[in-house]
Amino acid sequence: MTAIEIRALRRDEVSAWVAHCMHVFKHTDAMYFESHLHDDAAALIDMRNILVAVDTDDAICASVRVVPRHQFVGGRVVSMGGIAEVSTKEAHRGKGLASRLLRAAIAGPLASFDLSVLHTNFARLGRFYGQHGWQSVEFKNVRVQLSRPPSSSLPPSISIAPLDIHAYADEILALYHTVSADFNGPLLRTVPYVQEWIAARHRRNHMHAVGAWNGPRLVAYIFGKAVVEAETSPAAPGDDTIVLHVDELIVPGRRSLGSPPLADDDRAVVAHHLLAHLASSSTAASMDAILPLPVAINLSLVATPDPLITVDRGWMFRNVASFVDAKLNVMWDTDGF
Repeated sequence: MTAIEIRALRRDEVSAWVAHCMHVFKHTDAMYFESHLHDDAAALIDMRNILVAVDTDDAICASVRVVPRHQFVGGRVVSMGGIAEVSTKEAHRGKGLASRLLRAAIAGPLASFDLSVLHTNFARLGRFYGQHGWQSVEFKNVRVQLSRPPSSSLPPSISIAPLDIHAYADEILALYHTVSADFNGPLLRTVPYVQEWIAARHRRNHMHAVGAWNGPRLVAYIFGKAVVEAETSPAAPGDDTIVLHVDELIVPGRRSLGSPPLADDDRAVVAHHLLAHLASSSTAASMDAILPLPVAINLSLVATPDPLITVDRGWMFRNVASFVDAKLNVMWDTDGF
């Protein structure tokens, strides 16, 4: 039997690691995994965060990557080690390499973090990760129906326009942290994170950034894109629906900003217009948006008594505190690793 060694990835093996991930995850574009390393300022600072199982020829058989982050949980900021690229080549499956790598991560890099987070297909892999100490935490999304165009006009002082995330990185951060600190799950960010990681995600996934301004001041924004969902029912031919996939929707209010650029009563109106702007190039008759349920409730966007709610149990936490309240759980899609 070939001896397998668990160790940290060497810097001269980054290309081999990218090739390994492409092979296991059936990706044809190396840029996807290269972006995970080179567009994330924290990814390659400590090579001990990328663990590999190698054979006697130093060929990579399996890998686990720890993603260093800080996260808002329970009204405070904690250190978090994300788990990503859990991957084993087919020829080496069934040998317990993923378990060995996770145990090495727990004893090694994860030991310095307050908690750890991963996302998985819970039905298929939840039990496996549960055996290593990760617990499922529910995150709820809601699909809300929105009038098109918005039924209420914007306040006279507010204008909506595309947002340059490089030029407005500082303002984006201030608004983002103001809102996100009230929830369990959002990450603490930096200017390089906005200008590199988020910008790369927007390029890769064709995301749009749209801002709301009060005069020269940015007061709210949205990241997302519109997808047309074709109507297949013979009873309503041509009644297509725009579905807005929202990476994040940030509309601060009076309580969070103290001296508010937006009155509380205007927040839902501004949110609605930001969402509508994502769909401005489509002629579809209906418009729905998929949002984290706590965000939609906070912005008074849930208008129906029986909204369509989906529960994502794939977010799993290790060392998660019992105070995590499902009513406040939000993970912005922007931060997926």
